[in-house]
Amino acid sequence: MLNRWLVLDHVSRILIALFASGSAVAGWSLWSSETGKVWWVALAAIAAVASIVAGTLGVQDRVKRFAETKTAFTRLRIRVDAVLAEMRIHHDFDIAQAQEAYHKVQEVYAEAFQSYPHDLFFTKHAQDCVQRALNQSVHSVQRNPHAGPTA
Repeated sequence: MLNRWLVLDHVSRILIALFASGSAVAGWSLWSSETGKVWWVALAAIAAVASIVAGTLGVQDRVKRFAETKTAFTRLRIRVDAVLAEMRIHHDFDIAQAQEAYHKVQEVYAEAFQSYPHDLFFTKHAQDCVQRALNQSVHSVQRNPHAGPTA
């Protein structure tokens, strides 16, 4: 999701910079022809709409929140992998310690999940893609439990 918001942020910033009335691009002779004037007006209108949409949706804030959430889930994934690796290495691991580590991971997951921002781009199709990737990762671990999850 972060990548989609980054694209929207970058595109809107570029359009706004290019088609601002004081932009150097506005002075190019290309825009002095009749066709150029039509294109200029159309592209400037698109830039204005992009600016309004980016501001209304709070794109920069969303990018920041998704980046923070991605970092939290990455740390969680590393923690889970470390717990699983420890259990694979030490077959005589202490069940109580493993349960404690599991509960800590659950707490971190709950916090990260609660902070996950609502997303317009997370459509049914995107959900299905994520679910397929997760299913594939779980299936991979089930086939070869000593290899760990794939990313």
